[in-house]
Amino acid sequence: MIAVRGRLLVTVLGGVLVLVIVAAALAWRQYADSRDAALNQVRARAVLAGTIFDTYFSGSLATLTAIAAAPAVVATDQPAMTGYLKRVQPSGGKGFTGGIAWIDTTGAWRVSSTTPTAAAIVNVADRLYFKSVMATDKPFVSEGITTRRSNEHAVVIAVPTHDASGRLSGVLAGVLLVGPSAGQSSSSVDLGYKGLAVFDREGQSVLAGFTRARNTALLARLEKAGAGGGVLDDTPGLAGSQHHVVAYAPSVVPSWTVVIDQPRSTVLAAARRSLLLALALIAGVAAIVLLLIVRTVRRARREADRGEAQAQQQRELAGVLAAASAVSDVARALAGSLETAFPGSLAIVALAAEDRLGVRIAATAGDGFDRAAHAHAITQVAEDAFAAPVPIALFGEAELASGAPLVSAAFRASRSSLYACPLVTGADARALDESEQALVAAQAAQAAVAIERTRERERDHDAAVRLQRSLLPERLPAIDGLDLAARYNAGGTGLEIGGDWYDVVHRGDGLVHLTVGDVAGRGIGAATLMGQLRNAFRAYALDHESPGEVLRRLLRHVAGDEMATAVIVTLDPRSGEVRYASAGHPPPLLLDRSGAVSLLDQHNAPPLGAPEPEMLGEGRLRCAAGSTIVLYTDGLIEHRDASIDDGIATVVAALSANALLSAEALADAVLDRAAATGDLADDVALLVARVTGVPEPRPGPGAGSGSASVVGAG
Repeated sequence: MIAVRGRLLVTVLGGVLVLVIVAAALAWRQYADSRDAALNQVRARAVLAGTIFDTYFSGSLATLTAIAAAPAVVATDQPAMTGYLKRVQPSGGKGFTGGIAWIDTTGAWRVSSTTPTAAAIVNVADRLYFKSVMATDKPFVSEGITTRRSNEHAVVIAVPTHDASGRLSGVLAGVLLVGPSAGQSSSSVDLGYKGLAVFDREGQSVLAGFTRARNTALLARLEKAGAGGGVLDDTPGLAGSQHHVVAYAPSVVPSWTVVIDQPRSTVLAAARRSLLLALALIAGVAAIVLLLIVRTVRRARREADRGEAQAQQQRELAGVLAAASAVSDVARALAGSLETAFPGSLAIVALAAEDRLGVRIAATAGDGFDRAAHAHAITQVAEDAFAAPVPIALFGEAELASGAPLVSAAFRASRSSLYACPLVTGADARALDESEQALVAAQAAQAAVAIERTRERERDHDAAVRLQRSLLPERLPAIDGLDLAARYNAGGTGLEIGGDWYDVVHRGDGLVHLTVGDVAGRGIGAATLMGQLRNAFRAYALDHESPGEVLRRLLRHVAGDEMATAVIVTLDPRSGEVRYASAGHPPPLLLDRSGAVSLLDQHNAPPLGAPEPEMLGEGRLRCAAGSTIVLYTDGLIEHRDASIDDGIATVVAALSANALLSAEALADAVLDRAAATGDLADDVALLVARVTGVPEPRPGPGAGSGSASVVGAG
């Protein structure tokens, strides 16, 4: 029997060892997957940063290209060009922080939005951006340079200009001033961009005062890498420090290299924590299993010893009983054997009288019995036991007080259990044993792993949401006679950027262009096209009064395999005249003070990328003070298991019920109503313009205009 038990123990221990090895291997595999995921995440951030730079420069190039097509630039009318550039890029404005300049074919800096006309002419014929544009007749983004007039660090975005006959007439240059950064903001660190560096084609760090990396060999290797970018694990960093993770990606438009350089311990911290937690859990579970085995073996051994002892007691009792010659001897032997089998108990043997009319206490064993105080209670229990069909078993003070109140009162809590044949034993308090405590500890460890995993997903989402929100402007322009409100509601989370956007441009002549657009698809391509359309719209909106003409101009920015929808509403707050044009977009809604809603659904052409320019028409109407125009993307009206008509009807109902609210309150009411009737699974861009009255007369031409745009990642 002992040999069999030993073989069983060895088998069980071997099984536990195999399970521990398998679990450890799975934990290591999970760590490897987490490590690869962390490295891929850093690479994805580098690719995303490169895409953002490409989107920004693509938009800037589109803006400069649109400016280069202006009549003053085409005519090379320098006085007119000066006024035009100062209107497009006012001093201290956003966009091209160093201004916009026109350079003739000799390299002479002739016109500038920031330099007085009488200033000395600077020649930039030796600059690479000038030579490249003149040689290729194509746009070009410079490396980091130092300006000759103000001795500031800058990046120059240059596009060719042509005269009316199409001949190259010069270069239009937009200057972006680049200041040295003392460190990275907490928001960029939260988004996972700690250690971000951007190097131009000359190997200069654009974000660090055009300094050069100490590890030039690493930078040369990154610049020669493939177009998709990549990540290097456990490599010397840009500063030469060992054990770094370096993720890199090209920014194609400016031919720069985006690098995220972080210590390996930082990047893999979460994966290592998960591994250590998993190993600790495995060790804990293994310890629990071994402890249970040991406890089981010990319990089995104790039970075996107890069984052997009981068997020995039975043999001894049998021998004593066989030798007994009187009833009292039998009673004393039985009481002594019971007290030995249950140490600490009080064993009492009561015998029924031969006439079955009563019982008597024949023998006791153990401490605590007082015949004068306890005899009546014990004899009463014995009589009940004789009469009961099964033994009396009472465990705990409550059961004892209820089932045998005389015994409970007689012993006064010194005994708390009773087994009647009869046998009074000590207390048996119930508490969690060691195995139950270990089980609670194991469940707590499993919960800790789930919490860590959930927190990690939240942090990634938050990062995505903060990244999307960082693309939105702080406010819309303040326009006399209009109450404006805009909302962007992200339908999902993630780092994918999409194409929902809206924009408001207030022209110098008082006209207001409102637009909402949606680029098909998600990801880098959609974000790039959205940025191009948004920037092109801003430029065309300043040059053209007609919304249809602005849409026709936008057609040139959508290639054959791309598609986008857009609607433009042009409002004259002074006269109340409204003109609108749509390319495949859901119709704007016009709400009057009475709550009536009209759909502006005339002259709707196919989406951008499909129609010919002549297919884009315009609708016209007039609106009175108190009227509200609502523009939106399809995410507001498209819901699962419902038609688009039902979605529009929901929005119309929300508008009718809140006709007198302000633009801000009305925008919230529309989103709340749409969310209550659908899941808003797609991104939503919403623009609300309420006509509050006739504005005050504006200053004459040249007084400037303001604009604001919103880009949503959908």
